[in-house]
Amino acid sequence: MDLPWILLFISILLIAIIAWHSSKFSFVDSFRRLLQRKHKENFDQYTEEVQQDLFDDEDYFEDEFDPLIDEPQPVENKILAINLKAQEGRHFPGEQLVIHLNRAGLRFGDFNIFHFENLFSLASAFEPGTFDLDKLDNMKTSGLTFFMETGHLNDARDAFETMLDTAQHLAEQLKAELFDEKWQPLTEDVLERYYDQIDGLARHCERSEAIQSLR
Repeated sequence: MDLPWILLFISILLIAIIAWHSSKFSFVDSFRRLLQRKHKENFDQYTEEVQQDLFDDEDYFEDEFDPLIDEPQPVENKILAINLKAQEGRHFPGEQLVIHLNRAGLRFGDFNIFHFENLFSLASAFEPGTFDLDKLDNMKTSGLTFFMETGHLNDARDAFETMLDTAQHLAEQLKAELFDEKWQPLTEDVLERYYDQIDGLARHCERSEAIQSLR
């Protein structure tokens, strides 16, 4: 074969190879672009379906948020206390004390202390704070503590006034003196402070009820 024909054949072969490679890379690129477009379409469809499930379903907000809205607001709880102390150098004998407590409407019960219905309770002001009815002959205490928790009461002011009346009555019967929770004399100013706390609780409850009524 003559050299010119050989060179022509080689040239044609090179052109064919280049053309084949060009078409191959073009196909690969096209396939890659097709996959990318398909992936994007699937992702967009998936995103749209998720958004529709989350935001177009009327039950979504009800199921997820209504329990939070309807959850009752916590009730503020305070402990109010009045201390009763025997005169200097004196104490309350066990048997005599229990008689006076029963006459005032207090009954021995849970936690080995005395209770006035479900309004307030009474404990010894000194350790261990409890009463042992089997050992009244040997029991002596010079201080008592009346206390009430406001969280479960419908009318904390009325309950406090009942506790105060009972404490004043026992102080008169036992010839004792009344003090606040810090063992300061129970003066009119101290009582005003107690009532301010109770009124603050009442306002808190009213606000909570008003908020609930708006929901």
